[in-house]
Amino acid sequence: APDLTFQYTGRSTLVVAAKRRFRVKIGELAKASGLTAKTIRFWEAKGLLPDPARTRAGYRDYDSDTLERLDFIRHAQTAGLTLEAPQV
Repeated sequence: APDLTFQYTGRSTLVVAAKRRFRVKIGELAKASGLTAKTIRFWEAKGLLPDPARTRAGYRDYDSDTLERLDFIRHAQTAGLTLEAPQV
């Protein structure tokens, strides 16, 4: 069963959407997030991201939740929070 996202959009409207799950390598995640792989590794080293799973070849293997977390961190920085503040 897919994960469902419930979003209240105001005026008694509730949007329900199936949340697509995926796994990607760091380059694909960087492209999807608009960040560099170096930034993602840096935030990972700072503890802002959980350690990703690894492929058999040792590559980082990120899940769809990581993209949401990267978006949250970027928005937190835009709001003026430092790297130490947005511990998620």
